[in-house]
Amino acid sequence: MNASLACALLATSLCCATGASAAQPPAVLTTFGDGDIAAVLAHPDAGLPAPAQTVGSGFGSAVDPHGLDFVRVDEVLVADFTLPQLARLRVGDASVRGVITLSTRTNANGTLAVSPNGNYALSFGESSGGVAESAVVSGFGSGAIRVQAGAPNLRVRRFVTAAIDFDRSGRAYVCHTTGVAALDPPYAATLFDVALPTTTSTSVCRLSRDGQHLFVTRASAGIGIATAPFSAATIPTVIAAPAGVGALGAIGVSPDGNAVLVAQTNPANAGATRARLFLLRAPYTPAATMQELVLPAAVSGSTCTPASGGTSQCPGFEDISVSPDGRLAIVTGNSSVQDTGFSGRAPLLVITDPFEDATRAMHAVTIGTAASANEGRGTGSVRIEPADLRIFADGFEH
Repeated sequence: MNASLACALLATSLCCATGASAAQPPAVLTTFGDGDIAAVLAHPDAGLPAPAQTVGSGFGSAVDPHGLDFVRVDEVLVADFTLPQLARLRVGDASVRGVITLSTRTNANGTLAVSPNGNYALSFGESSGGVAESAVVSGFGSGAIRVQAGAPNLRVRRFVTAAIDFDRSGRAYVCHTTGVAALDPPYAATLFDVALPTTTSTSVCRLSRDGQHLFVTRASAGIGIATAPFSAATIPTVIAAPAGVGALGAIGVSPDGNAVLVAQTNPANAGATRARLFLLRAPYTPAATMQELVLPAAVSGSTCTPASGGTSQCPGFEDISVSPDGRLAIVTGNSSVQDTGFSGRAPLLVITDPFEDATRAMHAVTIGTAASANEGRGTGSVRIEPADLRIFADGFEH
């Protein structure tokens, strides 16, 4: 592709950035449980703590936006927690340009993840009765969308938005309730499965960008880390969280894989602080220790809105997205004014220089507005646009 044409079509692309101070790429998040919107932050690092945001339009009144992922430049797929469909959201104007029906699913809860080449979108979750279900969507390059069932019997809990990640070859790793399954295209069968203790709670998988480390949390006070090559015989090294920490969930990995953010989902004891965030650095040995990061009071205090019978203590987290250059991280999820026992209207946590102790800065960012009754980060997901996305649907630039 002609370089000048690519830059003209993608003004925010990293390929066109000049200088170290270039703006970060756009971020998109969903706020199911609070405002039930998809919000686009065109420049999530600009104007903090109040970056410009645009609320997605064209979803319809019955939509519950939950999981999401970029499928190509200027297009994000947004999964519906309740309905079996994916909305195709155009990032530039935050408008829905079409809907994909998932004929193999009864809803689109759980995790949605797109393969590195943009050819496949994987949706793994569960039915209302707790039965594993999945969909693999393909045909984005040709425009002839196809939907088929994915590998069977891989149950991803309905509330988990970060249970799938890919290595550079396109191999998917799916964190399900009994382990981690490896799937190759077309993702219809399990290649091998790393057995782990069964959990019916949060299970998150994240790979380092070089594919050498697989990070797994299983709603316990620790993180498992496996080193490539991976196989059914893989046994992750477990690094314990500090004493008093509850269930860990969301993971954000630095670009070089030598540091990882790990967030608490739920506290160890009722009344304990819910919102906690830790930094772990390599080498990843059992003796490694997690460093707790100090969060803004608006994120970790008792200023959030109680749900019915709930508490005003601000909630923990369920998803983290790290920018391609590692200079920005966004932490979200677990905020709801609809679910009993939760608190809602919590702000988004945006961190500049998240892996640099000397220059790290925390920002509590309000999503939506009270006047529009759509305030709060919700129980959904967040994705910062990755590098090397396709620009055109035909994929000829790759």
